Amino acid sequence: MIAMDDPKHFRLRSIVSKGFTPREIARIEEYVKIKARTVIDRVLDEFDGQEFDFVDAIAGKFPLQIICEMMGIPESDERQIFNWTNTILGAGDPDFSGSIEG
Repeated sequence: MIAMDDPKHFRLRSIVSKGFTPREIARIEEYVKIKARTVIDRVLDEFDGQEFDFVDAIAGKFPLQIICEMMGIPESDERQIFNWTNTILGAGDPDFSGSIEG
């Protein structure tokens, strides 16, 4: 969707945007706060003061978990969705896919 142009992008954005209206955001706000606390507590317990990859442990995982839950994707599939997302969004980024040339 990110790389699409109108009219296809507009059609898909119209469908997705229904999940992000002010009313929908207000409806899930408390749940998201609880989920954020759960993720942070898990990381604090798991790494116990040690260094960790913030993107892998929190910044990438947290929003993905919320979106997957909104879409009904099971937790067991989240790692694969995370990897696919990085592949799609990281095209041309050598940290994820190598160079465009090869």
